[in-house]
Amino acid sequence: MGSQPHVLVIPFLAQGHVAPLMKLSHQIVGHGIKVTFVSSEFINARLTTTMPMNSPIRLVSLPDGLEPEDDQTDALKQINSFEEVKLDHFKHLIEKINESDDDDRIICVIVDVTVAWAFDVAEKMGIQSATF
Repeated sequence: MGSQPHVLVIPFLAQGHVAPLMKLSHQIVGHGIKVTFVSSEFINARLTTTMPMNSPIRLVSLPDGLEPEDDQTDALKQINSFEEVKLDHFKHLIEKINESDDDDRIICVIVDVTVAWAFDVAEKMGIQSATF
């Protein structure tokens, strides 16, 4: 393992879940741990506009499954479409990060308690997980 541990943080797709996990992410970074914050494309776009350019937290998105003509503000539609595409994309994201550099391997996935599917992916990949 590299000199700096690396964790993925994944919230449920609602602002009331994103904000607390982002605060936790900032606390984790303060302890010398690298954080990649995973969200849908829609949430990621909103976070990107509010995060400072020099933020130590890496933002990445998973496809949300919505078409360009879909109502991007329809939270239920976002959640339902994201549910259909998330597993393969999440697994691929972890594989891509872990294959890029031995010093960058994911050691833990911190998951919003309502995002139980992420626990299954982490377990199958031999990665520890924790709930928030």
